[in-house]
Amino acid sequence: MNGFRLAMVVALVNSSLLAGANTVPGEDEQPSWGNSGALPEPQADRGAANCDSEPRGCRWWWPKAPVANGDRAVWGNRGVVFHCVEEFSLQPVADLPAPIPPKKQVLVTSKPVFGHVLFDLNKAALGSAGKAVVDELIAALKEFPDVRVVVEGHACDLGTTAFNLQLGTRRAEVVVRYMVEHGVDRARISAKSLGDTEPAVPNDTEADRKLNRRVQFDANFPFVCTLETVDE
Repeated sequence: MNGFRLAMVVALVNSSLLAGANTVPGEDEQPSWGNSGALPEPQADRGAANCDSEPRGCRWWWPKAPVANGDRAVWGNRGVVFHCVEEFSLQPVADLPAPIPPKKQVLVTSKPVFGHVLFDLNKAALGSAGKAVVDELIAALKEFPDVRVVVEGHACDLGTTAFNLQLGTRRAEVVVRYMVEHGVDRARISAKSLGDTEPAVPNDTEADRKLNRRVQFDANFPFVCTLETVDE
C-alpha cells in the first residue's frame, strides 16, 4: 500500500528578486508578484527543494499574508512555501500481543494459626523444628502488641500422671524462656501444664503418642482483612 509523506519548507525570498521590492502591501501587489515570475496558483517545480537531502518534486506559491509582523512589510519578507511530496510504502503492523486476562480483587479474612511444638519421649529440649514454630508466634506477637498468649505443656499417656504433669510444665517453661529471650514481654505470657489429661489424638499408637508430647498455644489474635488479586 502506497502513501505520501508531506514536508513543508519555508524560504524567504530576497526582495532584490522582485521587481516591486519596495512595494508596500496593498499597493499594486499583484503586478509585483507577476513581475517576479510567480503565479497565484501552486506551481509544480521538480527538484525545487531538498527533503532529507534528496531533491523532491514540489509545488510552491506566494502566501497572501506577509510573514513579517507589521502592515508595511515589503514583498521581500514574504515566504515561499514548498510542499514536498515523497512516495513511500506502508509496512505491515506486527501482530498485537494477546490481551492480558482480567484479574479481580477479593477480600480475604484470616488470623494467625500456629502448629504444635513436639518433643521427644520424656524430654523438654526445644529442637530446630520447634524453634521455627515459636519464631512464627513471636513475629505475630510483635505485630499485635496487645495480644496475650497461654503456653500449654502436654504429655502422652506413658508414665504416671504426676510425672506427666511435671513434664508438661518443663516443656512450657522452655518455650516461654525462648520467647522472652527473643523479645516478647514476659507479662504477656502465661504458662500451664495439662500433663496427659488433654491429648490431641488418642494414645493408641506410638505415632499418635508423638503428637501428644507437645506444647500448644492459646492466643486471641484478631482477624485481618486483606485484598488479594486473583485471576478471573
